[in-house]
Amino acid sequence: MTESSSVKPAPEIGIRELADRCADRNIMVRACREMGGMSLDDHLSMQAEKVRHNRRMAPLRDPEDLVISASELAGRRLGQNAADGVREALRFGVLCTADHHGGIYCAQTFQGDLFYAELLRKLGYTGRCVPILGAEQVELSNAAYARGICVYDDPDEKQLLPLFRRKYRNRMTSRVPSVDRDMITEFRKSLRTVTDKSMRDALEDILCTVYESDEVQAAASFSAQTTVIGARLSEHLFSDENTPLLTYLEAEEVVLPLLVRELGEEDALLTRLLVEEEKRKALCAVRTEEGAPLAGHLFGCADGKGRKVFLLLGEDGMLRGKTLEGEELSFPADPQSLIALLENRTLFPGLYSLALLLAFERGITWMGGMFQSLYLPEWQGLTVGLLESLGLDDEAERIRAYDGSGYLCGPMYALFRGNGFAAPAGPAELWMLRPAFRRIRELMAATRLWDAHLIGLSEMVPDLLSRGEREEGWYRTFTEGVYRAFPENAV
Repeated sequence: MTESSSVKPAPEIGIRELADRCADRNIMVRACREMGGMSLDDHLSMQAEKVRHNRRMAPLRDPEDLVISASELAGRRLGQNAADGVREALRFGVLCTADHHGGIYCAQTFQGDLFYAELLRKLGYTGRCVPILGAEQVELSNAAYARGICVYDDPDEKQLLPLFRRKYRNRMTSRVPSVDRDMITEFRKSLRTVTDKSMRDALEDILCTVYESDEVQAAASFSAQTTVIGARLSEHLFSDENTPLLTYLEAEEVVLPLLVRELGEEDALLTRLLVEEEKRKALCAVRTEEGAPLAGHLFGCADGKGRKVFLLLGEDGMLRGKTLEGEELSFPADPQSLIALLENRTLFPGLYSLALLLAFERGITWMGGMFQSLYLPEWQGLTVGLLESLGLDDEAERIRAYDGSGYLCGPMYALFRGNGFAAPAGPAELWMLRPAFRRIRELMAATRLWDAHLIGLSEMVPDLLSRGEREEGWYRTFTEGVYRAFPENAV
């Protein structure tokens, strides 16, 4: 190869400059830079205190129905031990809510899941089962890449290996077929693009041990498969015993019985907001700082191709939306109609409905990423203002006391090191390396908060900087930069 045709050198920027740019775009990232010298263990202690604060508050509704719903779903898919573990864990009153259902291999969300397991331990939980509520209303090609498996063994890019065909990429994870043996056969062809033999062997082992197992193949849907896949992966990632068993459950399915029950109660808060004309009109008038209507996050549906359609509640009590092809959709939002539409899966609860039922009403602490830590408090403030304007002072005061600033998914601490580069480790990398989980816990405890954001830049930069704002070769700048800066974070 001639010098003129060689790869262009990396731009003259470093990981700290990249991190500063991200901090300029997000208040939570900026706050972590300011507190960056503290250890992740101290950061975790701060998050644990938020959970304790919320548990001291008297919630509007008893959260035990959420505990029961999640444990029953886990039990149907994984057995009684999982049901018991989910029940015990969720009674500590905190949820990990940053995951996109099916996007198990994203290093950022995966390391956030393990961080959440450590938070549960800090709160007093001694079990292994770690329940995680992921959103099944996200598309396969979301940032966490539920469409397939992502690996981090290339210094120039994160490799995205698809299981699902391209035609499914914009479908919600709840509207795609199960992963079958034909898809797995096709997936094997993509392994030729993985240059590292050890990684190819690890992926082949994952296919044989996990995806081709009778338990995964017998699961009724991709969502149900994800629960089984996460559990089977967890059993093989670490060399020691009694390590976390990650139990992925879709939030919409867990919340459905709670939502149906509330819609059947005349005095339930959501029912009153939907049914009583004065309250419905007030809800429809609420806008976020960016001008988005809060009533546009209550419910959603899918078009004929399984793509998400946002529905906006109108003052007349109708939900309306438009597909990408311009087809107009409308649904009545009276309680009995909603119950039927939810139970037959025509509609699903939107993010604000989930927040209202779980966080604001039941006081369950949400622990998410850098965006959730900002929009959840904003929604909280808007909800408090709405309720005060309607004379619902007791409800407003209880919701005001809630702390919704929890932040777990973003800092990273475990690196996979290659030849002259490093990148965050996800399940595929840990399957290949089989470290002891006690090593992961050591990294969680010792890594400094701002250093953890430098290690997490590979996922943060695409979220916060547009393509035009990223220099050519920025990813190699990242992988070579963290290789030099954080050798002690290798797993």
